[in-house]
Amino acid sequence: SDQEFEWGFLLNSSDFHYRRIIGYDPSKTYTLSNEASRIFDFLNKAGVERRTAIFLTETLNEVIGNAKEHGRSDCLIDIDITDNMYLKRFETDGSEYYGLNVAVLNFSNIPFYHKLKYKLSFPENLKSNNKERYLKILEAKINHNKFFDEKYTENDFYTISSFQNKISGSVDKAATGGVGLTQLIKAIEENSESNYCYMLSENRAIYFLNEYLKFDKEMFIGFNEENDYFNFKPHIDVLGECPVFFPGAAYNLNFVIKRRNSDDGK
Repeated sequence: SDQEFEWGFLLNSSDFHYRRIIGYDPSKTYTLSNEASRIFDFLNKAGVERRTAIFLTETLNEVIGNAKEHGRSDCLIDIDITDNMYLKRFETDGSEYYGLNVAVLNFSNIPFYHKLKYKLSFPENLKSNNKERYLKILEAKINHNKFFDEKYTENDFYTISSFQNKISGSVDKAATGGVGLTQLIKAIEENSESNYCYMLSENRAIYFLNEYLKFDKEMFIGFNEENDYFNFKPHIDVLGECPVFFPGAAYNLNFVIKRRNSDDGK
């Protein structure tokens, strides 16, 4: 029936598939830890290695939190794990691998970069808590002005800046941001055999390429070979156009990950 289809879309969970729509309701307090527990339990039962399951849960928690706090919108999370195991060519230890796909859709009409761009338009209103960090973003913006063209836009700058450590687009409170999705995604990539991860907002995409996700001594990420956020633009492979226009933010995380050895336990 139509109602069964609707409920199945809103919440669907099996041994290898997890989907849930997390509705936005400003009158209620949403506890991220509850959702994180459900996601971790699903990954753990599916046989994902514990360390990878923890990192993936933390990443999704950060994405969902961003959708709830900054996007002020409903959020869909869909995790699909191949029900078949695969062997790696030329590997002789018998290790088995999963294909894992995660999609997170933030159904906001606010582009990902918009909150930070607006916040930095009024530097006099920046809270004293971590203000120097935001002023460094403005300093980098001056340097990047000369780079902007059709392949690297001003909005792209605010997108990569939104992923920086301790940076938040929230204007509702003295938010300092978290460790950043990039650090968590990098940690997952280091524990996966292959990956294809990106975020789409409007018609622009940012690709999370492991070789360009390194922190400098001030904990900024350059998204480039130089590992220099301030003086160099992102690598050409990091940013791109997408024929699909999505007003909020859509994350796609694809991995090939090793199955947990049955001797390792939970």
